[in-house]
Amino acid sequence: MNLGNFQHRAQRRGSQRGYMLLVLVLFVSLMALATMAAAPKVVQQIQPEVIRKGFIDPDNLALVRQGMLDAVEDPAGTACCRIKQEVPVQVGAKTGTAETVVHDDGSGAANQSKAHAWFEAFAPYNNPQIVVVVVLEHAGEGADYAAPAVRETLAWYFTQGAGKAMVGH
Repeated sequence: MNLGNFQHRAQRRGSQRGYMLLVLVLFVSLMALATMAAAPKVVQQIQPEVIRKGFIDPDNLALVRQGMLDAVEDPAGTACCRIKQEVPVQVGAKTGTAETVVHDDGSGAANQSKAHAWFEAFAPYNNPQIVVVVVLEHAGEGADYAAPAVRETLAWYFTQGAGKAMVGH
């Protein structure tokens, strides 16, 4: 299975939410670090535990990373252009929308047809320090609903949080 299919399948599996979110964090970390896969952990600060290195062709990795940068910086990108304007470092990102159907949950037909909104990002692009993955169930399009949450998280992190020291370096 190629990485694009891996990410797509991870986004579509709503029944294993916690696990799939960690898998997505692992995938985005791999794109960010470009040379190794680090085990994801939910903590304030860690030294990554390398779990695998050198298993993706560098040309393929560069292509995916460039696409993630273009999603934020290219005017035709699905995440352009507010992240570029509001986050003071370069960001690599990927929007996602997972179609879903809920059967008889009592919430009405409107919620049963709305997709899950996904957005994954890493920053700074050339020296990644943070990966953020947001999924909003039954919200709609990833670019419309999940991307703003990531944008606000990264903007805060790099203007007021621990990432503030990295800006301009």
